[in-house]
Amino acid sequence: MFRSLVVSIFIFLLATVEAFAADPVDLRDREKSAKIRQNLIQTELSSCSLENAIQISFGDLFDPTPGVLASNPIYDAKCVTVEALAHWRRLIRDSKSRYVTSRIPFRRNDPNLRQHIGLAGHELMLEHALMDKAQSGQVTGVLSDCRTLFLPMGGYCHYESGPFLILVDIDKKAELKIERLVGLAAAGEYGNLGDMDMTSSFAPNVEVYFETWLNAIARGMEDDFEYVKSIFAGGNEDYMQWNEYALAAGRDDIKSSYYRGLYDAFFGENSPYQNPALVTGERRYFVKNLPEPEDYKSLQMLSCVCLEESCDGKWPISTADNFVSNDLPYLCHSHWWSDEGWKSYLPSPIAPYRVTDIEP
Repeated sequence: MFRSLVVSIFIFLLATVEAFAADPVDLRDREKSAKIRQNLIQTELSSCSLENAIQISFGDLFDPTPGVLASNPIYDAKCVTVEALAHWRRLIRDSKSRYVTSRIPFRRNDPNLRQHIGLAGHELMLEHALMDKAQSGQVTGVLSDCRTLFLPMGGYCHYESGPFLILVDIDKKAELKIERLVGLAAAGEYGNLGDMDMTSSFAPNVEVYFETWLNAIARGMEDDFEYVKSIFAGGNEDYMQWNEYALAAGRDDIKSSYYRGLYDAFFGENSPYQNPALVTGERRYFVKNLPEPEDYKSLQMLSCVCLEESCDGKWPISTADNFVSNDLPYLCHSHWWSDEGWKSYLPSPIAPYRVTDIEP
């Protein structure tokens, strides 16, 4: 059943790269090429399973030709299985990928540095709840390439290029735990944060701003909700109404949406946002990517508060660790200065992962 759904989504999209050649191609030839590709994919999907898939590594997904971001021709349109992290529309290399992509451009085209490919199959991604959290394990599907899609509208290939996997199944590990890297060695190899110069002229303004933001969250009143919402650099006002959030206990459309962090910060239970240390804990201020800029406009800041007795050796080494979890000893807030004043993202939602600290 699910294979039929996957095929129906792609059947009218799959075509060969020849359809985009510089020289005009006869429509009849393009349609013939598209049907050949469609039939190939459909046949492979109909029998694809973990048991008969080709076991490959994440690096094997890519064309080995230097400078080419494409699917490996050896495995193109083949049923393959690879150990990776499956997330919404993306297949991610491993647990350290988030640190790597925090140091380099996210869509880096070098396959040796690329940390993800696309993932397709809407119904199966929903079935595995990939919109809410990543799943770690053996991921099986049919390998394809964005270049073979004819007029891709929506989905991964609408925004990116290169290989993607049409999902068939995920043989999940027992429980996904986020490995958080700590220590000086990890900071040197994987980190992208440095301490803010607290003697600089703008440091007091940062401290005042963070104090204001923390107290607004801690008080949790409607005026505070409006303040936190007002510094968000974007968003749809219709989805950020106090009354709707206050009555949202049974509303999954709010609690599972892009704006869920607002709910967690102001109405969530057993949340780090309700920790008394939110306004009393030790604070530390970081900047992204040293050397430190000289003015606000080029400064990306991460202000953090310790929620335990001490955070020595536990502070984040990277913006990749800027998420909210009851397993973390701190809570951080990303913000920056603009011509309109302070701007930030919404409060982060509570991550659905267990966190384990490791020193590589």
